[in-house]
Amino acid sequence: MCFVLDQETGNWWLTTDKVIGYWPKEIFTHLANNASIIRYGGVAGAKPQTPTPPMGNGYLPQLQDYSKTAFMSNMKYVDKKGQTVSINPGRIQTKYDTTLNCYNILFAGNIGGDWEITMAYGGPGGMCS
Repeated sequence: MCFVLDQETGNWWLTTDKVIGYWPKEIFTHLANNASIIRYGGVAGAKPQTPTPPMGNGYLPQLQDYSKTAFMSNMKYVDKKGQTVSINPGRIQTKYDTTLNCYNILFAGNIGGDWEITMAYGGPGGMCS
């Protein structure tokens, strides 16, 4: 999955192996030229005093067997010239917004091959406040 700024129109395009669609530039006025930060991960929420839903595959992430965890791999961004750039593992910051028994995120770094920069995330949810 890739989000790309069209330099001519200012629209943001979502692509995979093919074009999915775009967001008009009027929606993302604060991203007219570029972004100052990129965030990867997941979001799950619920009303106060109610259990939060599972995220990813519903299990806490682990790095031993990727068939049993939700993950993102080959993580890159597109620079101002339209070129894909690998994420610098030394600049990764991990932020936790919940208790770690409900959700977690693990940064694996560059695990090689087609996977390159990879992270695992998810969790069962529950009473997480």
